[in-house]
Amino acid sequence: MSGGTFELHVFTDASVKAYGAVVYLRNTISRESALTISKSRVTPVKPLTIPRTELMGTLLGARLIKFVYSSLNEQINIDKCVLWCDSQIVLHWLQNNKKLPCFVQNRITEIKTNAIINEYRYCPTNDNPADILSRGITPCQLSNNTLWWYGPQWLKFGDWPVCEIFVSRVLHVSDESTPTNTHKVTDKHTTEIIGIANVINASNYSSLNKLLRVSAYVMRFIHNIKAKKQDRHLSTLTAREINSAEKMWIHDAQIHACPSEIKVLSIKQKSTSPLAHQLRLFLDREGFIRVGGRLHNAPVNCDTKFPILLPRGNHFAKLVVTAAHSNIKHSGSQATITHIRQRFWIPQIRPFVRSILRNCVVCRLVCGKPYRKPIPAPLQACRLRNAPPFTVTGVDFTGAVFVSVEKSERKAYICLFTCAVTRAIHLELVMDLSTDTFLRAFRRFAARRSLPSKIISDNGSTYLSAAKEIQKLFESASIQNYFANQRTVLHTKTCPLVWRIWGETYWYDKNIPQKSPRSRLCVC
Repeated sequence: MSGGTFELHVFTDASVKAYGAVVYLRNTISRESALTISKSRVTPVKPLTIPRTELMGTLLGARLIKFVYSSLNEQINIDKCVLWCDSQIVLHWLQNNKKLPCFVQNRITEIKTNAIINEYRYCPTNDNPADILSRGITPCQLSNNTLWWYGPQWLKFGDWPVCEIFVSRVLHVSDESTPTNTHKVTDKHTTEIIGIANVINASNYSSLNKLLRVSAYVMRFIHNIKAKKQDRHLSTLTAREINSAEKMWIHDAQIHACPSEIKVLSIKQKSTSPLAHQLRLFLDREGFIRVGGRLHNAPVNCDTKFPILLPRGNHFAKLVVTAAHSNIKHSGSQATITHIRQRFWIPQIRPFVRSILRNCVVCRLVCGKPYRKPIPAPLQACRLRNAPPFTVTGVDFTGAVFVSVEKSERKAYICLFTCAVTRAIHLELVMDLSTDTFLRAFRRFAARRSLPSKIISDNGSTYLSAAKEIQKLFESASIQNYFANQRTVLHTKTCPLVWRIWGETYWYDKNIPQKSPRSRLCVC
């Protein structure tokens, strides 16, 4: 490979287990290539995604070709350095000017600062010799592998592979300033109107600004793949691009809703349509259908004098109404209609706006009626009989509270005894939810308030912190035996549904025969 000019080509690849790079030296005169150096590394212990691992391999290849270039440049004339990668995501990162994640941005910056690399190209996986580094190969297979020792076959002749990353079947645009986005595709049998609605589904967006920005980016992409490199737009979106996208959607809505009116108005004939006759429709210079009126000499904006006709059944019209309602801080339907008519005219706008505002979440939260309290169920018979206090008693535990014991805080609970007739309350402080602790609390209660004849307890999930302990507590054999010896009947209701409303506890009792499920809520 002596004589002539040379080129350096580095191939990179990565897998789950390893990543690496291999450099080849190519003679442009004799069309020969040979292995120069290679390097591989094991993937980090912390797992990375495949695109990030591919980026690590690309960074290793950039460092490796820089080392080879600095070592051989004084001896031979190296004309060009090319980096090959089979990851389209990494190639997009290298050609993208957007802000990327910190891990990706730091490595992309280091690769781009390597000034000796002239091109970044895509290499098919089957022709990538670095794939041997990432996947491994036996020594016998390596000795006879021409792909590893000499590189791909097309590397010798300079016939580079081409990757068609972008799809060319997109919206046709003749000029960026032209708002028209529709054209007819005609064959022997059909004639179809194609517009931006065939490229972007507007029903997938609930915000007008997001729809217009996505449409503007699509139009910029179409412009960039057709324009020269110096004429491409790579900065943030401008107001002109967003306005152009909005005009495209207006044209699309009018063409699909009023094709006959556009055809008649374009040839300047008198339309027989009631809508055109009533609203005095006409076409302006940009091809929009506008509504005529008597405000020709008014000192207002042209859109206010002659608003643009917008069909009411279109999803774009719904987004316009939603955006106008949000811009005026969720005012009523009349204020929303007034704001919309500063630019657009929607037929039968009043019921259309009301139907949209009826589903506005913010308005329903602010202006909606409050939640009504359920109708209380009839009181139990035991609560309506004249009896001494605490004859019928309800018992339950509160959540955990913290008490001060010897200059330290300790968790405790409150055992609550409530009279079902007089609503009297007796509180007992307990240090845990064990059986013995509850029995001691019950003894103190009975010694102070007398022994009840009936106890009603709720062992459901009324308090999340002690639900399991309470259920085990009231189902224990020791408590059942103690109450039986005291001739006290213990009624334990397992309640699957418990409501806490205005300080009262309701549970669902299926044994009460009532027509409405709400009327079967029993209070304790």
